[in-house]
This record gives sequence, structure tokens and C-alpha cells, in this order.
Amino acid sequence: RMWQGKKVRFLRPEQDMGGGGRNNREDDDEEEESRDWFNIFTLHQNRDLGRGSKNCVHESMIPEWMDLVVWGHEHECNIEPAESLVGTFRVTQPGSSVATSLTAGEARRKQVG
Repeated sequence: RMWQGKKVRFLRPEQDMGGGGRNNREDDDEEEESRDWFNIFTLHQNRDLGRGSKNCVHESMIPEWMDLVVWGHEHECNIEPAESLVGTFRVTQPGSSVATSLTAGEARRKQVG
């Protein structure tokens, strides 16, 4: 409901704070400077996988500046990071370590880590 009501906000540090600090570099160095930051988002919520569920988080709801999303809650194990549907970040979905139901996603190989 918080997502649907647009009450979820994302904050990120300014580039001139912490490890990504500005120190009067040339504009050409700004791309290198942005590599000082790595943005990871972890959530434990239903994922929209084309099932038409209203109670889920769509990848389009996640800010484009994220680098990696660790998606919990879904049982299917997709541990290798894959490009998001929106194409701006990668998603890893650890899934369950053991089969918990008799579905196609649960029939795939399970792993931890």
C-alpha cells in the first residue's frame, strides 16, 4: 500500500560527501567520481513478474540510480544478477534454499549464496 500510495521515498548522499567527494576535478573526471558510489537496495516484497498482482513492487518503482537490487520474498532462485526490465540496474533474487511448494519455479535448482 505504501508503494501504491507513493509514500516510499529514496534518499541518497550528495556526491560531495563521504567517499564520492568533489575536489575541483575536471568535468571529464565526473564519470570516474560517480564510480566511488555503489547503490544497493534490498527488499522483501512480491515482485511483478507479469502475474497481474496488485500487491507487488514493479521494477519501474525503483530509482534508476540503483546499481543492484537484492529481491527477497520470491521463492524462485535467480542468484546471478540479471539486467532489470527497465534496464538501469541489475537484480539478484536469492529465492528459497529449499522447495516450499509444487510450482515450476520451485522445481529449479536451489542454492545458497
